[in-house]
Amino acid sequence: MMAAGRKKSGDGTCSVVVVDGLRTPFAKAGGPLAGVHASELGRIPLDEVLVRQGVPASEVDEVIFGNVAQPADS
Repeated sequence: MMAAGRKKSGDGTCSVVVVDGLRTPFAKAGGPLAGVHASELGRIPLDEVLVRQGVPASEVDEVIFGNVAQPADS
């Protein structure tokens, strides 16, 4: 996302830029989202953030997600 504010410093490293955030889909364990893989649950809000910000997916170098409960298949 170089054009969206990512700038190289004098030592060649890049700054981290947070452009937006959304809540991932959630439900009780074993509920209606039990069959949906964690990566798919992350893709949904990521796609929406890209649309909201007008950033093509090809411009994204890295995305970091975190979660509070470990998926059973990890």
